[in-house]
Amino acid sequence: MRVKFLLLASTLFAASCGSDDSPVGPTGCELTPEQQLVDLINEARTQLGLPELVVDTRLAAAAQGHADDMAANDFFERIGSNGLDEVGRVEALGFEPTFLQENLGAGHINAQELFDDWEASPSHGAVLFAEPAVAIGVGHGFNRDSRFRDYWVATLGATDGALSTTPDGCHP
Repeated sequence: MRVKFLLLASTLFAASCGSDDSPVGPTGCELTPEQQLVDLINEARTQLGLPELVVDTRLAAAAQGHADDMAANDFFERIGSNGLDEVGRVEALGFEPTFLQENLGAGHINAQELFDDWEASPSHGAVLFAEPAVAIGVGHGFNRDSRFRDYWVATLGATDGALSTTPDGCHP
């Protein structure tokens, strides 16, 4: 039996598609695990009357870096092995947050399983459906020799500055 864990990290202050033969989702983007999670979150936000989140490449890089760090170093917490929390990770990449929240997950083998658990959790759902959020980045790290194998990070935020997106709007 695989064990699954969820962790909520929240800090409050004052959005690439694949080749033509890759499976694509409703947004026309390649169905990577990260893009699948973005699509699930945006579908649920739309059903609640909330605007869809735009993938920001800096949030995506921060989330992916932390997911890879947790997988490689076999830990599950919001502070990375470099001592940075979610704010430090995004600021190091040039994203100056006016709002920032992060969900972590471990042991979930796919985006749907993770999304279902997050949506069922009041604290994780509050992050996914936070009204101030306008941007998202998702990371998925995998290490078959680690305790949980799959590690997930979703970082949602807002900034007064411009968002950094891919030309097609898909998750990198």
